[in-house]
Amino acid sequence: MDFLTINELKKLSLEETKEYCDFLRSYVIDNVTAGEGHLASNLGVTEISVALIRLFNSPEDKIIYDVGHQSYIHKLLTNRIFDSKNLRTYNGYAGFTKRDESEHDPFGSGHSSTALSAALGFSRAATIKGEDSYSVAVIGDGAFCTGMTFEALNNVTKDDKLIIILNDNEMSISKNVGTFSAYLNRIRINSKYLKFKRGTKSTFSKVPLLSKPLLSIASKIKTFVKRVFIKPNFFEDLGIEYLGPANGNDIETVERLIVEAKSRNCPVLIHFVTKKGKGLKEAEEDPKKFHFVSSSSPKNKTFSTEFTTLLTEYSKENENTVAITAAMAEGTGLVNFKEKFPERFFDVGICEEHAPTFAAALSAGGMLPFYVVYSTFFQRSYDQIIHDIALQNLKTVIALDRAGFVGSDGPTHHGLFDVSMMLTVPGSTIYSPSTFEELKYSFKKCVKHDGVSVLRYPKDADNEFLSQNFSSSKDFLLDTKDTCDVLIVTYGRVSEQALKAKLLLSKTGAKVSVLKFVKLKPLDFKKISKLILALNPKHIFVVEEGMKTGGFGEYFFSNVDYSCHKEVFAIDETFVPQGTLEELYSHTKLDAKSIYTRIKKWI
Repeated sequence: MDFLTINELKKLSLEETKEYCDFLRSYVIDNVTAGEGHLASNLGVTEISVALIRLFNSPEDKIIYDVGHQSYIHKLLTNRIFDSKNLRTYNGYAGFTKRDESEHDPFGSGHSSTALSAALGFSRAATIKGEDSYSVAVIGDGAFCTGMTFEALNNVTKDDKLIIILNDNEMSISKNVGTFSAYLNRIRINSKYLKFKRGTKSTFSKVPLLSKPLLSIASKIKTFVKRVFIKPNFFEDLGIEYLGPANGNDIETVERLIVEAKSRNCPVLIHFVTKKGKGLKEAEEDPKKFHFVSSSSPKNKTFSTEFTTLLTEYSKENENTVAITAAMAEGTGLVNFKEKFPERFFDVGICEEHAPTFAAALSAGGMLPFYVVYSTFFQRSYDQIIHDIALQNLKTVIALDRAGFVGSDGPTHHGLFDVSMMLTVPGSTIYSPSTFEELKYSFKKCVKHDGVSVLRYPKDADNEFLSQNFSSSKDFLLDTKDTCDVLIVTYGRVSEQALKAKLLLSKTGAKVSVLKFVKLKPLDFKKISKLILALNPKHIFVVEEGMKTGGFGEYFFSNVDYSCHKEVFAIDETFVPQGTLEELYSHTKLDAKSIYTRIKKWI
């Protein structure tokens, strides 16, 4: 079967549409498993994606996917025919929705819970401009349990031309948690009631002159019947009409309910129950395992697993230790901790703002909380870190997984902002280990710090090259104590590129030293300035896998008392695309060859 244009898709019969859904699902299975990407979520949303393109007029109507990793079918339907070589690769198609990739992506999304706010914004914009268009938000049940979604629901009015698709597959990345997740599991509207409601409206509408009074009476009867026999529905109490739950993997059912929703003159929520991983037996049986597939995933220990081992061992002797995560128990490696200490493990769902305040109160209550989160998602916690933890000087350890580049997940997921963020927070301490030994050292230091401490580490496994060159663990390490022409200051995983650049420079006769920091803040700058004075470099370069503005390089040079040529090599006022680690280092000129070239022109 060949790919169809949007116009061709709209002309298909229901039976032909079912066949096309099967074709798309098989195509995604073949090409994602041959490379990498989010698999199970896209298999489950196939019929919904197809129906939305068939029944709405994209891009005039705005179709917005929450957590854009469920948009693969949408990409195929909108002329972005990806394969294993051009999905999530450098200069290829993004793994998420992206505005500059297609006019059919009205809003980019890599983080959860933004779709309803965005759809509401588009709806209001269309109203102001006098446009007659729909806004459609496709939201998973995991994202529906978040504060931002509830904030958007609170702002929906009866005049918004808004359709909300609740894609309920009964799980997000980790198992959904919380009372609202339990509520979704209980929602069941009687099918006879829905049939009665539709039939009454259809019949009474045909009665001349009396249709409006009869419909008004029928509405009151309908409300009475519903209140007596059916529990009140949360969404309808908010003024949003509710349809469902219905089978979201049956194209006929999906299209019938969408047509019904379009006939209403008010906001409508359609509750579809889908099978995550549908069409691939292994993914249906284990959707967690097939949430994301990659043939290049690390097979050995990673920083995530090593951190959890350290935390678990520490917690055996320290009964006040608790671990908190925001719907990322699997990704951060906390599953083992959860199994050992279920009463001390808290998954708050996709609520990165709630988590640090929750941790602060746990700390005030005599516990030692570890808030374990991806660096990119931690960005949502900034205000709470400042006001609820740091300002009150409450002892909390924040473990930032996926610090630095994260490869093919791209700009929405790179952990490049946390250092700049935390350097501004009074009383904070920051460690950035790049080897497992440095991780152990940093862990011990963090649990002793009275206040907020940050332990940031990359996605990778241990770095043997750095372990060989920096065998001991201290707050900062110098590879040679001899005087030098060039001093390269660095930290974290990119230290490997700095060391390799030194080897290239040494071949030209340049005398180069590398000063590697494990602790980024606070630092003894009197001691550091004295050390630099002894080295007597003519040039100092900071190499940093993070943002230049407000980053470690600027922090370092503003406190070092030594006069010479100084320069920071970091991410400068740009977002970094997706790609392999090697491609991203080259793209940002932080690879060894680029560092060598940039320094060589000065010496």
